[in-house]
Amino acid sequence: MDRKEFLSRLESGLSRLPKEEREEVLRYHNEYFDEAGPENVQSVIEELGDPEKLARQICAESMVRDIAGNASSEGPKKKKGLMAVWIAILAVFASPIALPVAIGLAALALSLVVVVLCLLAVPFIIVICLLFAGIASVIQGFYILFLQPAAGAWVLGAGFCMSGLGLLGLLPLIWLAEAIFRGIGRLVSRVVTRRKHA
Repeated sequence: MDRKEFLSRLESGLSRLPKEEREEVLRYHNEYFDEAGPENVQSVIEELGDPEKLARQICAESMVRDIAGNASSEGPKKKKGLMAVWIAILAVFASPIALPVAIGLAALALSLVVVVLCLLAVPFIIVICLLFAGIASVIQGFYILFLQPAAGAWVLGAGFCMSGLGLLGLLPLIWLAEAIFRGIGRLVSRVVTRRKHA
């Protein structure tokens, strides 16, 4: 690559800059080549590196300068833009710390949901077992009733009691589960809404 090609690629990379600023950058690099002399063109190109990368770096520096200049001259509204840039830079540097903390908090929230589900599952299992045991006892009670009427009546009564307790316990548990899941849904929607507005 020669001087002309380097400057041409640099100019095309600087197309996002305003015309005056682009011309100033190109003038500076032309003078830099002139001062180095024709015999040092290749060493200057090696020193400056890839022209596209150099153009991206110059554009980024120009953006930061514009944000800083606007923040100081146009008051609090523009200071927020500069603050956003600094927050983004700090977020990049904090990510090795913030990512494990975020993963830990997500794991904690997930474990809390699992604990709540387990606490709900135990009474549900007990109630369902009572219900099925009651139904099985009623069926068995009818069978025993014909062989030994007293024992059959006792088993039949126990089956109806167990089925009744199962049904009686099932309704409040369903209501409780709905209330808990509604609460979790509201909590999640509040967190998501706050993050969208933040």
